[in-house]
Amino acid sequence: MPMTYSPMMKTDTLTLPNGLRVTLEHVPRLKRAAAAVRVAAGSHDAPSAWPGLAHFLEHLFFLGTATFPADQSLMPYVQQHGGQVNASTRDRTTDFFFELTPAAFEGGLARLCDMLAHPRLALDDQRREREVLHAEFIAWSREATTHRLAWLTAPLSRQHPATGFHAGNRYSLQVPNPAFQAALHTFHQRYYHGGQMTLALVGPQSLDELRELAERYGNDFSSGTHFLQALPPPLRSKTKITLPAFDPSRLNLTFALEGLPAGSEEALRFLFTWLTRRHAGGLLNVLTQRGWIDAVKPEVLYRFADQALVTIEFTLTEQGQSAQGCIAGAFFDWLRVLADQDDWGSLREEYALLKARERQTAPALLLARGHVESPQYNLELSAESVQALRALLNTLCPEQLLHPVEIAPEQSLPTWALPPANPFLRSPDSTAFPVPLPSALHVSQALSSQTGEGALYLRWRAESAVAPDTRRALLRTMTASLKGLTEEAGQAGVDMTLTALGPYWQLKLAGYSEPIPAVLAALTSHLTSPTTDAWASFTQPEPEAPAGMPIRALLNALPDSVANLATLSPASVSVQTETNGPALLADIWARSHWDGLVAGLPEVSLAPLGTSLVKLPGKPAPGRPQPGHISSGHYWQKISTSSVEHAIVLFCPAPPGDLAREAAWRLLAQLVQSRFYQRMRVELQLGYAVFSSFRHMEGQPGLLFGIQSPAIPTAVLLAHTRKFFEALTTHNAPSLAEWTAAQQALGDQFNEAVLEPRSTAEQLWQAYLGGHSASYFEALRRAIEHLTPADFKNACQDLTAATHGWLCLGNHPAPEPIWRTM
Repeated sequence: MPMTYSPMMKTDTLTLPNGLRVTLEHVPRLKRAAAAVRVAAGSHDAPSAWPGLAHFLEHLFFLGTATFPADQSLMPYVQQHGGQVNASTRDRTTDFFFELTPAAFEGGLARLCDMLAHPRLALDDQRREREVLHAEFIAWSREATTHRLAWLTAPLSRQHPATGFHAGNRYSLQVPNPAFQAALHTFHQRYYHGGQMTLALVGPQSLDELRELAERYGNDFSSGTHFLQALPPPLRSKTKITLPAFDPSRLNLTFALEGLPAGSEEALRFLFTWLTRRHAGGLLNVLTQRGWIDAVKPEVLYRFADQALVTIEFTLTEQGQSAQGCIAGAFFDWLRVLADQDDWGSLREEYALLKARERQTAPALLLARGHVESPQYNLELSAESVQALRALLNTLCPEQLLHPVEIAPEQSLPTWALPPANPFLRSPDSTAFPVPLPSALHVSQALSSQTGEGALYLRWRAESAVAPDTRRALLRTMTASLKGLTEEAGQAGVDMTLTALGPYWQLKLAGYSEPIPAVLAALTSHLTSPTTDAWASFTQPEPEAPAGMPIRALLNALPDSVANLATLSPASVSVQTETNGPALLADIWARSHWDGLVAGLPEVSLAPLGTSLVKLPGKPAPGRPQPGHISSGHYWQKISTSSVEHAIVLFCPAPPGDLAREAAWRLLAQLVQSRFYQRMRVELQLGYAVFSSFRHMEGQPGLLFGIQSPAIPTAVLLAHTRKFFEALTTHNAPSLAEWTAAQQALGDQFNEAVLEPRSTAEQLWQAYLGGHSASYFEALRRAIEHLTPADFKNACQDLTAATHGWLCLGNHPAPEPIWRTM
């Protein structure tokens, strides 16, 4: 099928004289532009004598070049202009990608191409970065996912690189060794040339503009001819081994697939789409209703040439742990029924709608990455992929399991049903009688409805106090009831989340605007009357947080902590003692009031929205609630994690309700972001997870700092952070030129022409929670324009003195008496 997806999207491909293959896509709806580079080389292509070399080189690229020194390189440049940047080294590929405003895009592309073509590879840089990778290695080696992967791949052939060590640490990355340096430079020369690379540029710019940029900077790479990477040996070992289960709460049906035909990658995506779909008569629903599983997650662990390692992981309930043979039998029977279909016509039609909606809503970064990951992208399941699917279904059988499971002989199997059509992928009925919007819903005009994307935010506060664990149990119940609807909305381009934030329940519907009213109408009954199956969540103990990086657990807990701390006064009409779940939920809704914000929805969508809002639980709030704020002081909350590493997340609130001072704090955040990273991660080498940024948390503006270290104690991490703050007004202060450039870059981020719809809607909601007017963006732009260095200095002093309070979350107790434990 041609690579033109709609009259508004245009694509082109070209190959530069140096062999670089380029894909360009012009998408007028986008407010940002993105670039992605894929190099046909990954961890398995590095010399076996130097494990981790490919990943190490990926890190070194970001440390500056002769043209763009470290402080002017890609990462600080993207951060200064409010963009995104990252890289990823996989088994046989390495990807680099960023997203920026169109005005700043050329500067980002120049830096990306220059750093890949002309890395410095200075020995001092290598020594420092090796220690960062070693810290990453320590954390990686402790993660349960690492041990799970080792167990899953253990039965494979020892000759296959998928069973090898490729992470890299200070012992495998022998920087002073001349042989290692020779291998590093040879690897770069062998793979980082035009012939082994692909580049994708996506944005609102015309194809001619994008082509000019690709030719100007893509020719930086040395010329080369594309060659096929070395084929791996067979996946399967000739000697079969049987291992005890790694985790009794997981059932992994794992397949080592070889000889896969062309089109298999898309065939797997098609299969996984329906495997995870929640619907009556579907595999997931049946196994959940029988009380055997909580979730299913299919995953491609390895993919190259005609090989793939695929696992289907079932998260088991306590009852399911003794029914693994039945679960496996049901899975294979479901596959049999799917294979018996003639050509999957209805599913292919639905799949095409899903893919089309993905493209309608995908940001520039995802579109660019998609082009380098799957150059032959199709909106439909191609004839080639249909044949591959047929072959795949014939291959996925019990005899092919890498970890054998004894299939239960006689079991009561259901009558399987194919998934029904997703109603949110079709245009809604437009005959709804218009109902006026309640005054509790504030309509923002700051986000244009012409983008096709919008958002609806609602929050409820009850007039009765409920124990926090009971509130969480009720939230789990409603969330469980909403699972199927949440997935259908997501497929239709609407992100739906229901969260508990302090005394509030908050609902967000954001994304493709057309289905939002219909999604709201469908979810109301799940809030007031969750399904019978969902109520099982109310009486079950709160599930343990999944193992992983502790800093992620801290970030997940932060919004609720801020909301609790910023609450003006407790909801205190009465304390609930009701223990019956449905009765308690009904009473809470009866005593609650809601308010909200809608942005980006066209007039045609507001009429049915009014109809749905009338049916919401609770009553519309009589007036706009007053914003809360965090009082001065030092607050500490310990979040328990399974990790032995030390992590902190420090939120420093800016002055509430003052846009001039908020502007100064935003500029401060922009100027310290790369400095904080350089000081903590590069110079002091405290850890590998280091970040800082400006954030709005439940209406509270502020600066957020985070550090995770494998060995440095919490008290030392905080001490270094304080010293960094104190240096901001002295030897670490920005020059006038830096200050002016940062001020200009910050102001440009709030130009209406570059405001990305979803992030804009989130900022409008945060501004609403903070008590700002409808002209928030315009007033903020003016405030940024009028900033002076004195404003910056005052912000630094307020930050250092914790004038407006500090909230720190850590996975260890507070290190000093100054901290008040929450």
